[in-house]
Amino acid sequence: MLALLLASNLPAQETTVQITNVDRHQTTLGRRGDRVTESWTVKVNGQTATINFAPYHTRLANTPKFRNEGESVDLSITQSQSKTLTAGGNLHLTISAVKN
Repeated sequence: MLALLLASNLPAQETTVQITNVDRHQTTLGRRGDRVTESWTVKVNGQTATINFAPYHTRLANTPKFRNEGESVDLSITQSQSKTLTAGGNLHLTISAVKN
């Protein structure tokens, strides 16, 4: 239990990634907006990695805009998540990790 509490309080750091591919699927849900599932292929420090985002609703997730290939994006992630990206791994995040 203590380890879980400590892990949730790890400080976030900003990591900049370059999006090379976006796989996005949308389903219209009426008042909630669209339900979106997204997966990005990104380059970070010369390595290619994959980011899978948890499904979200466009009206509820406060998403300012969709991201496209070629854009640079700042992510607010923990140090261990950053290491996974720089090693070319697969990361699961929520859309709220996108900062700009």
